[in-house]
Amino acid sequence: MAGKKFSSCNLTAALRGEADPDAALRLFLNPPNATRSSAFRHCLRCYGLIISKLAAARLFRAMESILSRLPPPDGSYGPGPRENLLYRVISAYGRARLPAAAYRAFAHPAFPEPRTAHALNTLLHALLHCRCPLRDLLSVCRDAGTPANACTYNILMRAAAASGATCSTKCCTWASRRLWTRSAPLSPRYATPANWKRHSR
Repeated sequence: MAGKKFSSCNLTAALRGEADPDAALRLFLNPPNATRSSAFRHCLRCYGLIISKLAAARLFRAMESILSRLPPPDGSYGPGPRENLLYRVISAYGRARLPAAAYRAFAHPAFPEPRTAHALNTLLHALLHCRCPLRDLLSVCRDAGTPANACTYNILMRAAAASGATCSTKCCTWASRRLWTRSAPLSPRYATPANWKRHSR
């Protein structure tokens, strides 16, 4: 690399080939040939790679520090992996049983508005993995202002089944009405209460 400028494309390739998340973080923060007089311009792909690596390694403090540096979604950085990156961050918090952090990630200003149904479902699935009660999931749905889809109701019925038979029956009736009015069929995987209970464990 002597005599050649180290570009964001070079950094992307280097991050992709670095298996150690700590070493990848050092490389991201201090790219070769970068000087204080000329700030290194990280592309969104670089941000996506390092955040994904830190999330997978559960280095959440470092990951949140990089998230705070992510440029706002104003189009100046061009298209990037923001939506898929949001899914990975939320899922990582869910696997670590950190529901509050998952919700903060869902509302993080670095990710573009409006939130999609896929993003909402990712958050609900993370909260379900954290064994959050059904009322918390319903509250998230109300506050998100994101149109639900069949997958959303499947997740809610799994949470209802985990909450007990009475709650499961009420949620079944409510979700069925919502789904029929939207002409969105239930997935066969969750077509019976027995399946909801089995997949909610």
